[in-house]
Amino acid sequence: MRGHCKGIRVTGKTRPGFTLVEFLIVAVIAAILAAAAVPLFSGNRESAMISEAKAGLGTARSCLRAMYAETRAYNRTPRGDVLEDGDPLTSIPGVGEGSLQGRYFQETDYTIQTISPNSYVLKCEGSQDPVAGIVVTLDEAGNFMVGRLGNSGRSSSGGSGGGSASGSGGEGSGDEDPPREIPNPGPIKPPRGGGHWPVVPPIMPPVPIDPPSPQI
Repeated sequence: MRGHCKGIRVTGKTRPGFTLVEFLIVAVIAAILAAAAVPLFSGNRESAMISEAKAGLGTARSCLRAMYAETRAYNRTPRGDVLEDGDPLTSIPGVGEGSLQGRYFQETDYTIQTISPNSYVLKCEGSQDPVAGIVVTLDEAGNFMVGRLGNSGRSSSGGSGGGSASGSGGEGSGDEDPPREIPNPGPIKPPRGGGHWPVVPPIMPPVPIDPPSPQI
């Protein structure tokens, strides 16, 4: 029995699979792709939110323009009603109930921030996640402004910057270093090699020129 087994060669087949290094490489590549895709997805989502708010504000602006063509005032409806600051956009003639309800913003998020016979500012302020704190405004000229609550706006940054600059200037004037004494360099030595200082010609004062006498 031993002699029969002696001439048999046992050949084992290795099963294909991933090594630890290959698995780590795949994991690193997946992590890089995920890190690049998450900000892109978040940016597209926020862009969709802002586009929804702009569409709602644009609808109200079209109704206000049609009303202004008839009444010559943005804050007066054809029935004689007066629109005031803080009114919902559904109070504008032509903006129906439920027309501003969207996927992200509620209908109650749209209000009139300021309004007068010749100008207005419409506002959409998110009240629920994921749009809580997002503010989009639109004026009569068609200019959109997008911001977030709690962040320093463009208007407030100028005032705060001016205050900080003045404050820092006052503190700097109080914390100035005392004047330091300049050491006396001593007598001026002539140049090396036994030369002489160049002679600078004196500056002559300008000669006054008499105005020409009038001819008779």
